[in-house]
Amino acid sequence: MVDESLSSTSRELKKLPPLDLSSLSSILKTILECSMTERMRVSVAELILQYHDFFPQLVNLFRTCESSGNMDALHMIFRLVKGIILLNSSAIYDKIFSDDFILEIIGALEYDPEARTVQNHRTFLKEHVVFKEAIPIKNASVVSKIHQTYRIGYIKDVILPRVLDDSTMASIAAIIHANNAAVVCLLKDDASFVKELSSNISAESKRELVLFLLEFCTLTKSLQAVQQLRLSRDLASEGVFDIMSDVLQSQDKVLVSAGTDILVYFLNQDPNLLRSYIARQENSQEGNSLLGLLVQGMVTDFGEGMHCQFLEILKILMDGFATNMPTNYRGVIDVFHEKHLDKLIDVIALASSPMDITQSTSSPVGVGTRVENHSVKTEILSNICELLCFCVVHHPYKIKVNFLRSNSVEKILTLTHRREKVLVVAAVRFMRTVIARNDELLLSHVIKFNSLKPIIEVFVENGDRYNMLHSVVLELLEYIRKVT
Repeated sequence: MVDESLSSTSRELKKLPPLDLSSLSSILKTILECSMTERMRVSVAELILQYHDFFPQLVNLFRTCESSGNMDALHMIFRLVKGIILLNSSAIYDKIFSDDFILEIIGALEYDPEARTVQNHRTFLKEHVVFKEAIPIKNASVVSKIHQTYRIGYIKDVILPRVLDDSTMASIAAIIHANNAAVVCLLKDDASFVKELSSNISAESKRELVLFLLEFCTLTKSLQAVQQLRLSRDLASEGVFDIMSDVLQSQDKVLVSAGTDILVYFLNQDPNLLRSYIARQENSQEGNSLLGLLVQGMVTDFGEGMHCQFLEILKILMDGFATNMPTNYRGVIDVFHEKHLDKLIDVIALASSPMDITQSTSSPVGVGTRVENHSVKTEILSNICELLCFCVVHHPYKIKVNFLRSNSVEKILTLTHRREKVLVVAAVRFMRTVIARNDELLLSHVIKFNSLKPIIEVFVENGDRYNMLHSVVLELLEYIRKVT
């Protein structure tokens, strides 16, 4: 019976009539029936494409029914358009997503018979979606492609997200991906565009420019890796890192967040681009150091976990195990240890005063009193501790010099006197990382200054509570037992 039905439908396909109000119901029935199998979907798609006037007739019929308020017909047109989209035909998508038809297609999808009211998608797209050009785009085809891509994405993500099957969703996503790649290719080949992107920076346009640059960088992921790298180098040579240095000094959290996202993009392309810039900047000693701004960002409460972004940027920049890091770029690591490491350690020391020690020499505090500076968020202190552990592993010689010539280890271990258990655990893990280096000088330093004392004290204070602190201290002690 199924085969007979399909054969009957196949014969009907050869007699598909012109699309008008009288034939709307039968054409809708045919297309819906042909959605049962892949073979039939291909057949009906080919038949639709043979009728060159099909989509102009569909648009004209929609306009007529909308003008007359024929809701029954508009509901059928909605189902017809939805069925046509579900045919998953790339050739049909080229037609309905073109500038000639896409707004009417979106209009037809406003009349969902299952919705309580008519959806005003066109009004939203025309009146509420504002296309801002941070840099004037002179190529009209680029502007058209940008508008088309947004509208296709709107159909996929807003109008029909629960209707589209996986295959259709993937096909539409591929169109969006291809459009993004085409837009980026057209823009990157425009020499004046790249120059204007870096030169048109002013107090008024900075925010729009940086947000545009972030979106542009995101779109470049549609390109091949070689093209992405070439574009990154072009932007770097045009001064994009100068813009980022300015952005990181802004009080606008959205702007700073976009700036860090852009830096992460460049680091993922080629970390040496940013390392080279920082090395040159440190040598020139002009303006605020980008490395210093990144360190400052780690200890600044921008909210929403942004200090984690700064942490990741610094870790990539100072990856001592990177095999492709040129020797002269290792100056980034040198500068960090010489200028910034002690500042981070002092943030911990000021935020976590140990027992029996006050932050003011003129007003002693009683025995057992904890003095804490709560102006530094827990997450910031935890991230600093994580970065220090990273440095112990990746820059063992340089950080060892710091530890041996100062009381940095003792300052870091003041975290054991914080009330937040996550910080106490972070301090224990830091000590575990130091001891795991198995460096004789560092181990002698730990023994000489009795550095394990605060860890044992907090372990005893924890009592018989079986928690993360209990586990990490036992693991540390077990490791010490094994290696000794």
